[in-house]
Amino acid sequence: MGVEEHEGPQLPAVWKASAAITATCGLLLFVFLLTYSGQPSYADTSARESPLCAAARRWRARYADRHDLQVVVTEVTFQGTPGNFRLEEGAIVAPVAIALQGAQEILDVGGDPAPLRVLRADGVTLLSWAYAGSLYRAIRTTGFALVRREPGRPYVPPASPTFATLPRELAFDATLTAQQLQEHHLARCKSFPDWVASHAGAPPYTEQLQRIVTQLGGTSQREARGDDPCADIRKGRFKVHDAQVFAVMAARQLGAPAFGFFGSDIPHGFLVATYVDGAGWLTLDVTDAAAGYTLGGPGIVSMAPGVGQFEASVDGFWNPAGAAFAEGPTGTSAMSYTNWRARAASEDTTVTHAAPLDEVCP
Repeated sequence: MGVEEHEGPQLPAVWKASAAITATCGLLLFVFLLTYSGQPSYADTSARESPLCAAARRWRARYADRHDLQVVVTEVTFQGTPGNFRLEEGAIVAPVAIALQGAQEILDVGGDPAPLRVLRADGVTLLSWAYAGSLYRAIRTTGFALVRREPGRPYVPPASPTFATLPRELAFDATLTAQQLQEHHLARCKSFPDWVASHAGAPPYTEQLQRIVTQLGGTSQREARGDDPCADIRKGRFKVHDAQVFAVMAARQLGAPAFGFFGSDIPHGFLVATYVDGAGWLTLDVTDAAAGYTLGGPGIVSMAPGVGQFEASVDGFWNPAGAAFAEGPTGTSAMSYTNWRARAASEDTTVTHAAPLDEVCP
């Protein structure tokens, strides 16, 4: 089908107003959180009487048809050790799940300890807790979300895919280009459009995207600086994160809808998604493009790029890790980060995983 060209970006005025409201609310949120001095408790998700188990029992009692229900769990840990512990007060903010038509629905969220706030931005739901840094002890918080998402299965796109049924506003958001969003400085790379065209090949867009992800994934293990996308394109060297960003923006350069998804299945969570009528959002694993497209799968924690600016996020939602934020002279900023990876006893980490509802605290 023909792809509508967008000049701009010409963002609706209400979005600009919403951004201002979000910034104001954010300021009030952090002023409130900075006055909170309670101790976040350790979350034991294996204990039969844990808040997660209580929530799982409640959800099973409420939903009879549970074949596509999953629980996505996000654990954020700040180690109370010298060198990587900040003696400040602030707020921990972590994404826990996305809501996106054709991909995933959020039915409920909770946490241990109970979160102080539930925040939403660009389809991402985040939870917030106090960062009581003055207590100088390890802090661990757990967020969980009940989501509706089909179990994963291989999917072969049709020979002539379309995305005509994608709602107009969502299609607009999902096709904004790197130049329109000023995404990861790709607009500075005059070679990017030519690079996309040379590696994409002939339509349909689903095959073009798979060729691009295959090319990027095959070189993503090589040494890369990550701070100079133009040099990375010239030398063919990409970090996994950069490969995901480039693939998403390459699809949009071709006029196709695309998002970067972060699945709860670490380390295979770096996904590139595109939309096909009749199926919804399909994903390719940046680290294993040869596996082909998947429909459904483990719960999605975060997605990018966002249209607006949300200050309490890491790299504009291109990183699903939790972080501690504080309000400073120049606005809200992160004062302590975590790594999104498998658990390491000596590091500040965000660990995500998902399981069918029936398997959580059975």
